[in-house]
Amino acid sequence: MRAVLIFKKCVRQQLRDRLGLALSLLTAPFFVILYWMFFSEQLITCNIIVCNKDITISSGSKMVNYGQEVINSMTKLTLEDGSNSFHVTIVDDPPKFKHALLNGKAIAGVIIPPKFSYAIENEHSIPATVSLTGNSTLPLYYVTKSLIKQILEEYDTKKSQFSPSIILVEKPLGLSTARTPFEAYVPGLLVFAVIMLIFSSSMAVAREIEARTLDRLKMTPVNSLDLLAGMSAVQIIQGLVSVLLTFMTAWILGFRSAGSMALAFIISGIACFASVGIGMIVASISRSQTRAFLISSVAMFMLILFSGIIFPRPEVNLLEIGSYSINLFDFLPTTHMGTGLEKLLTLGVSYSDVVYEIGALILLSFLYFGTGVFIFNRFGTTFS
Repeated sequence: MRAVLIFKKCVRQQLRDRLGLALSLLTAPFFVILYWMFFSEQLITCNIIVCNKDITISSGSKMVNYGQEVINSMTKLTLEDGSNSFHVTIVDDPPKFKHALLNGKAIAGVIIPPKFSYAIENEHSIPATVSLTGNSTLPLYYVTKSLIKQILEEYDTKKSQFSPSIILVEKPLGLSTARTPFEAYVPGLLVFAVIMLIFSSSMAVAREIEARTLDRLKMTPVNSLDLLAGMSAVQIIQGLVSVLLTFMTAWILGFRSAGSMALAFIISGIACFASVGIGMIVASISRSQTRAFLISSVAMFMLILFSGIIFPRPEVNLLEIGSYSINLFDFLPTTHMGTGLEKLLTLGVSYSDVVYEIGALILLSFLYFGTGVFIFNRFGTTFS
């Protein structure tokens, strides 16, 4: 009987906490609905970029360019639902070719050599070498490679293992082809270390609210910006130490970086500031450690699911700025941290190739922290 009374009491308490109950019950179904909206309508179309250097030649009474015919075959290849297997972008500029691959706009890149048509038409010619490049740590890269290989085999007039007309040569980006599964997961693990700051920072502020420390500070000249800045500094230092320990542990266990580890650490440090900013927002609407933990869990799922570090990221393009596409989920700092670390640690790019990610992280860091201070004041938790 006493257990029934306690049960009724707990039910009433839970029903009074409507936000907590809603988050507990509806978070997972909400993300299921979002993924259904983004991914249920079609199979995956692979974006590829092609640089066709083939020279048109005469064949009998007509002019032929087999490089262009290969591109046409790529665009005509379809999936089971009738949609295209490939979305092909043709470029002549090598920097644009590299930019598309490094920034994830294309799963793979194909370079068709100048004498491609000549090698197919002339029996005694040297085989044409078609280059395939991309990030070989991505599963879709191998799907793309298999389909491209099938298309090229249709144009191989000799079809001989020892004397083919076409040779497909892979040139993976950076160290992507030499990566073990463990090394491929390290950038995502570093992102996860930064995400954990949302929990610690939000609960630290919520703890001060619960302990009524703010009431005592009302009698001091300290304002909300001072409080959040001071507490954020502690959390950022904690995050930097966590990232450093993660780097060191991965290095000891055999991880090797293709690019600058120092620059990767800087990107992680900026991302720590962004995560702490999100934590400040969570704390400002929580008022208690329990609620801060619950809301932080929802924020963590959002950052993991829609930043592309573990699961495929939905591509919802909003606008174009120069050669960069602004995606709906580019407003998540983990998107830029994951992309920047992947470029540095796996692909071995230089500073100039991650300027966009660094700039986006800095902008988002100040945006989230400023929003946290604003909400902190707006909801009456200020003591200035």
